[in-house]
Amino acid sequence: MLSWLTGQYLHSTYAEYLSLNQALQKGDTAMDQVIVWMMQNPKLHRQYFETALFQGLDQLAKPIPELNAFFSTVQALPDWVNKVKIEQALNFTHRLGINNGFILRDLSLMSSYLYPEFN
Repeated sequence: MLSWLTGQYLHSTYAEYLSLNQALQKGDTAMDQVIVWMMQNPKLHRQYFETALFQGLDQLAKPIPELNAFFSTVQALPDWVNKVKIEQALNFTHRLGINNGFILRDLSLMSSYLYPEFN
């Protein structure tokens, strides 16, 4: 029914499934490097990390390569992001109004047990 309503095929392909499965088995090398760096001086390095996170890298007294590498990785927009679909999804959630909690939280959760592609 969702495929008909949206005009899209909602089931993942086997290649998409394998890609997701492999991605879930990978580590996060950028964050691993931050953790190694942070554990060298946890109190001070956590402050640096939080400054970079909440205020920006330019607020640090000096460049920190581990943080520069991490934030450049997480701030990069992946190739697969479709901005048009994101806008459509935002418009859809706004149109739900007060019902968005029921539809997006409850219905999604319960339906996902029967139809994983719904999510």
